[in-house]
Amino acid sequence: MHQTRKGNKWHFGMKLHIGVDAGSGLTHSLSTTAANAADVTEAHRLLQLQPGSPPAELERRRAAPRAKVEHPFCYVKQRFGYRRTRYRGLAKNHQRLALFLGLANLLIAEPQLA
Repeated sequence: MHQTRKGNKWHFGMKLHIGVDAGSGLTHSLSTTAANAADVTEAHRLLQLQPGSPPAELERRRAAPRAKVEHPFCYVKQRFGYRRTRYRGLAKNHQRLALFLGLANLLIAEPQLA
């Protein structure tokens, strides 16, 4: 893990990048990077691109999937209480977040499973 500066404030830690299915809201891929890594470097691993459409329609279609990406983070932060990293290495934190996202998938899919 590394440190980075945003304005005059320093942050030490990591970032979690997830890919979420637009239909079901389930997390299908995740990656963790150091705090100083750019988000653009992980986009090719997480996005599943679709054919293009007109600009206004495109923005309208992007809103719902963007909102669904926030739901797994809500489960991880509020239900499981994950606010800060516990370990210093990326590998242990990655495994812990993978477990939490798997459990979040079960909670999100619970209505369909019942």
